[in-house]
Amino acid sequence: MKLLWAAFLTLAVFFPSRVLSAGDDRLLISQGQKLERSRDIPAALAFYKESLKKELKPATRRAFLNRCSMLERDSEKKLAFLEQALLVAGADPTERYRTFLLLGYLHHRTAPDKALGFFLNFENEQKIAPSLVCRGCFEAGRIMEAKKNKIKALELYRQALAAGKSVPYRFDCSAQEKAVSRLEKELEKSK
Repeated sequence: MKLLWAAFLTLAVFFPSRVLSAGDDRLLISQGQKLERSRDIPAALAFYKESLKKELKPATRRAFLNRCSMLERDSEKKLAFLEQALLVAGADPTERYRTFLLLGYLHHRTAPDKALGFFLNFENEQKIAPSLVCRGCFEAGRIMEAKKNKIKALELYRQALAAGKSVPYRFDCSAQEKAVSRLEKELEKSK
């Protein structure tokens, strides 16, 4: 019995980052969400960083890297988390696109063309959460409108609106509706 206990302690001390089961991943995700809902952002960020030291499923690892980027204040650290997230293979399409969306937000002021590429980096749009597609297309439309390409901007705004209306839960599409209406009127006047 003492030998069994010693073996257990050795494993617990020397191999703390064991492979997590699906239940463990869900538990970690819910703990992180609970910290975020309590608005204890420093604690949530520390929790996600500590969790990344463990061996996680690819989707969970990428989600935690994305969350770290969202919660981090420093732009260079945000970028470092997102670059790590890009290296995680096997993540689901929604979490993969979330990384690109966050990269787009990070670059939209300093490098709009680069941001545009990130916002429109859909591998398979049907497999991505429509709320993210809505945000990405809307931001891409804003960049195209700033570049004075109103026809392409209107097309992107319409795509954003369609994605927003397909969200299965209550989702505010008023900004997309206003953008479509405004550009339609502007283009009609210019004819």
